Amino acid sequence: MTEVAEPVVHVVDDEQGIRELLTALLSSVGHTVRSYANADAFLTNFRGDAPGCLLLDVRMPGRSGLQLQEELAARKIDLPIIFMSGHADVPTVIQAMKQGAVHFVEKPFNHQHVIDEVNACLARHSEAWLTNKQRETFTALFDSLTERQRQVARLIVTGISSKEIGRDLNISNRTVDAHRSSILAKFGVHSAFELAHLFHENGVIATAPKRLDGKSPDGKS
Repeated sequence: MTEVAEPVVHVVDDEQGIRELLTALLSSVGHTVRSYANADAFLTNFRGDAPGCLLLDVRMPGRSGLQLQEELAARKIDLPIIFMSGHADVPTVIQAMKQGAVHFVEKPFNHQHVIDEVNACLARHSEAWLTNKQRETFTALFDSLTERQRQVARLIVTGISSKEIGRDLNISNRTVDAHRSSILAKFGVHSAFELAHLFHENGVIATAPKRLDGKSPDGKS
C-alpha cells in the first residue's frame, strides 16, 4: 500500500566545516543529506515527508541542540537523534538520553562510527515510518468506505461466501460480489485472505456472521 520514501540524514551544526565534512562523508556511502546552520533553519525547512535521522550539535548559538530536541518532542516529530559534541559532559548525555537521543558521536569524528550509527538509525526509523504510513493509508481507505461496504468487508474477512454475506445482510449475491470487487480493488489486494491480514494488522475486527436463527455464533442477537 505504501512504499518507503528515500531516507534523509539531517545535519544541524553551526560550523560550516562540520556540515561539509558530514555531507561529503555520508553522501559518499549513498545517503541523501540536508544540512542546516542552526536549529531554527532546520525547523523552518524540515518537511517530515521521509524517514531519516538527525545529526545534531549539542552547543550552538541561539537554540541549543537540547532545546531543539525538546521542541521536536513538543511538536511530536519522531526523528532519531545522534548528538555531536567535542565537549559533551555527563549531565548533558544523561539529559539527552532521557529525552530520547539515540547516541553521541564525539568530535573529531571516527568516520566509520558515524556511518554505522547513521545506518542503524535509518534502518530503525525507515521500518517505523513505513508502518505508520501504512496505517495512515489504511485508515484513510477504510474511512472512505460506505457503511454498507464496511459491513461487507468485515464479513469478507471471516472467510464466508457471498451467499452467506448476502443472507446475513439481506442483500443479493450480485450486490455482495460488486462490493467485494470494489473493496479488494480499493485496498490493492486480490483475495479475502489478503484483506483479512490487512485488517488484522490494522486492528479492524471482523464481524461474525449470523446464524439462520438470527443470532451470531456466540449466541448473541
